[in-house]
Amino acid sequence: MKHNLTALFFMFCTCQLSSTAQKTGNHLISAVAFDKVTKTTNFAGLQKLYGKNNVKDDIDPGPEGGDSIKVTIVYPGSAREFSVFWNEKQYHKKIGFVECYQSNSPYFTTDSLKIGSTLKKLLAVNGKRISFSGMGWDYGGSIFSFGKGKLEKSPMQFQLAGKDGVSDKLMGDIQLNTDMQLVKKNLDKLYISKISLVFPN
Repeated sequence: MKHNLTALFFMFCTCQLSSTAQKTGNHLISAVAFDKVTKTTNFAGLQKLYGKNNVKDDIDPGPEGGDSIKVTIVYPGSAREFSVFWNEKQYHKKIGFVECYQSNSPYFTTDSLKIGSTLKKLLAVNGKRISFSGMGWDYGGSIFSFGKGKLEKSPMQFQLAGKDGVSDKLMGDIQLNTDMQLVKKNLDKLYISKISLVFPN
């Protein structure tokens, strides 16, 4: 019996250490950092962190054909790809926000939210009603209120998209929320398609 208790204790400690390692390891999006990127990271810092060959400047066309802006892409073309958006007039010097969007992206938040997590899971983490725009256009799936839930004041922002089979009634320039019966029926068919971490000015 004593040996069994010792084994169980060892297994518990191992699981706890594994959980802690996951929450503090690479690919974590916290309130103060996206992976290794913090608010003080500049272009040279990105190159030092990820290697010069993995850091490339690019052009983001902007939604609805708006003004294009210069961005920096880290690990372009891979599952680990993410984009760095610089503060206006501080290009390559001060980061405004960082976002990931690849379908198999490895980045995850402290609440284990990641690309592909369902609206059902996001709602469970937030604990209050979530309001967002309809799917299928440039601003589709943008969340504009977390209803004073856990994520209301978070520096993380999320954008939603619909899986195959999502209701056509959720499409278009409309306002939706998780209290609506139609949305409740599609909680598992709506998912996080983009995660952004906004740094303070």
